[in-house]
Amino acid sequence: MRATPRDDGTWFTVRDDASRAARVAAIRAALSAQRDRLERVEIDVLSDEEWPDEACAAVRVAEARLAAGRQRSTSLTLDPRSDEDLGLATVLAPHSIGGSATDDTGALVWDANDTGTSAAFRLTPSEVAAVRTAVERAGGGRDDVVTLASHHLGLRELGYDAVGDGHPVSGEEAFIVHRDDDGTVRLTLRALTRPGRGLWRALFPAILVAQRLYRRRYLRALLPTATSGDRRRPARG
Repeated sequence: MRATPRDDGTWFTVRDDASRAARVAAIRAALSAQRDRLERVEIDVLSDEEWPDEACAAVRVAEARLAAGRQRSTSLTLDPRSDEDLGLATVLAPHSIGGSATDDTGALVWDANDTGTSAAFRLTPSEVAAVRTAVERAGGGRDDVVTLASHHLGLRELGYDAVGDGHPVSGEEAFIVHRDDDGTVRLTLRALTRPGRGLWRALFPAILVAQRLYRRRYLRALLPTATSGDRRRPARG
């Protein structure tokens, strides 16, 4: 049975045109602000890019923990009540291919994917204030942090929940089509994903890779629908 999230927050995300520094600040600040109600954090010790210098020490610690635990998975489970664990999570999260955090009901409340380019957080008023302050300190604006509802306003979207013991992952995925005033069509895929149960948990790293491959297929599948000429342009991610 899926845990019902508490009515103690609203889902927020970061504007698509926000700076990289603002996005990193939001991901880290949200995790720190939510700490008191978090039960579990999972971070993939895997990145789409070279780990930056600031993260290399944390990567070595994380890889050593995975090796010591003889885990085949690249996903490291962290305890947010531990200063060391929270520190690892905040350093690695903006550069990892995926991370998630759940509260003590098992509800997903924080998620960051694809090297920090996709993120969403369920925040209380005091938490979102802390996140916006951190974003401003990083050179961004308070309006870089927006609610998911307003971010999707006027768009066409399809979303679904992945639940149940037999499903490879647990979470939500949304397919959002943007059409700009100049006719440009863009597809945004937002995934809030954590490992499924049983065997699926061990296969989670492979599932994340498969998700990325399917995203590219989604984009390619849209290209034939684009009309030639100036009326419509091919979809892009």
